[in-house]
Amino acid sequence: MEPTLLYALIVGGCLLAFAVARLFFWFSRSYTASITTFVLKHLIYPCVLRRRAFVGPVSRLTLAMQVAYWAIAAASNVVGVKNLDDVGSRAGSLAIFHLIPLALGGRWFGFLPSLLGLHHQTISRLHSTFGCMTLVQSAIHVGLLLRNGPLDWSRSKNRFGLIVSTLILERLAQLIL
Repeated sequence: MEPTLLYALIVGGCLLAFAVARLFFWFSRSYTASITTFVLKHLIYPCVLRRRAFVGPVSRLTLAMQVAYWAIAAASNVVGVKNLDDVGSRAGSLAIFHLIPLALGGRWFGFLPSLLGLHHQTISRLHSTFGCMTLVQSAIHVGLLLRNGPLDWSRSKNRFGLIVSTLILERLAQLIL
């Protein structure tokens, strides 16, 4: 199976799991009190990292989800590739794949939390994680493309890549300033 397809299935499965859990909790309200108390007490409330200037409180569940996400993304870059050109191509595909949740989370930011039953802060953290992963995957893709020499600007793909890179950098500049 193609690793990018497997990666898409894993991310889609996670979103489906949130939706199914939302339906489960909606149908069985009487049993959720003990489960919710256990999850809150052992996974969500204890902080691994306290609040800092640029980093909010990081709970055990958040840390576990972040480590799993970055590990799966890193593995999907290197599993089943034969050379560095394949790594660059796959990084470009994964960067495009990560733009989909960014588009969904941007305009309809209130739609996703209500659909999945998550807090706005959780969706915001997921949104920033997808943004960081898009930036990393894009940098890997461009770095490996530039390894072969300067880009051929007569190809439309390279011009579109320049436009998208400029837009991403402009958006980052807006967020920083």
